[in-house]
Parts: sequence; structure tokens; C-alpha cells
Amino acid sequence: MDYANSKTQQDKKDFWRTAPNALYDARKLLGVGSFALDAAATDYSVSVADSCITEEMDALSVQNWFDLVTDQHKLFPVAWCNPPFSQKKAFLQKAFEQSVNGFIMMMLPFAPATGWWRSLVTHRATTVFVPDGRYNFLNPVTGEIAPGSKFPTCFVLFSPLSQVCQWVEFERTDEKKIAKLVES
Repeated sequence: MDYANSKTQQDKKDFWRTAPNALYDARKLLGVGSFALDAAATDYSVSVADSCITEEMDALSVQNWFDLVTDQHKLFPVAWCNPPFSQKKAFLQKAFEQSVNGFIMMMLPFAPATGWWRSLVTHRATTVFVPDGRYNFLNPVTGEIAPGSKFPTCFVLFSPLSQVCQWVEFERTDEKKIAKLVES
């Protein structure tokens, strides 16, 4: 899926950061206060979890993501992954493989009509969380919220649970509400 109207420089496309309201919603949907692991942390992003896999560590070559989880999260390990846009298919495959060891919540383009979705999400994911609109992202250079995302996103949960994939629609938390929570 390529978005012709995107004005992002090619070398920056993989570095858009997750906005605070998206992270808040993902944690709320799973009922966790924090993620145990950020599986795709970059120099442009601040880790959103207690542990992280950096670009230099290369998440796609780490044998077991959950070996990096701290003891406080061993009982119910939940990893976060907003994968590099250009590597979403490889990260989807890796997340599915890693899900035998824990739960992985991914933020992905919502594209159920595509081949990559049908082969890597349908029949593999435990839950697809579909928001009531589009999330904005944080600019990789300025860190500011960049309104007007060109594509819809969703959260996809992979887990060690074996079941038919369910779809859950939800209302996004307003960005301004999260900003107030962070300030207080």
C-alpha cells in the first residue's frame, strides 16, 4: 500500500512515532498499565515500554523478544510494535512467530482488502481493534503531532491463545484529553 499524496521524505517514512492517544488506547484495550517491550524502538522514538529492541539490535533477528522482558512483566508479557512502514510484512511474520511466548499489540495500516493482510493477519491474529477514525502520528524530526494521516490504522493483537480472530470497534481517546493527562 503506497500513498501517493504523502509528503514525507522517503528516508523518514519508517520513523513516524506513535501519538500518545494511540498508545493510551492500546494499553487501555488490553488492560495493561505499560508495555513490557517495544519491539521496534528507533532513534526517532522514545521507548514506550520498560524494555526495547533498537534498530541496532534488529528485532527481526532477535530469537526470542520476550527474553528481554524484565521480571515484573514475565507473568503477562505484552509487547508493543509500531513497525517500520517498509518492513510491516516482515514484522507481522515475526510477531506471529513470537506470539507463542507472549502478547504482541501492533499498530498497522488498516487494509483488510490487501494480500499482505489476508496472508499475515487473517486467521493469525487473535483480535483486530478498529478505531472510529484515524490516528495522527508524531513527526520524526520535530516530535510534533502531524495531523492528516493519509491512511487508517488499527491495532492487531497476536497472542498464544488459539481462537478465531475477533474484530472489536472502539472510540479513540481525544489527543487533547491525553495532553491534559500528561500535563497533570
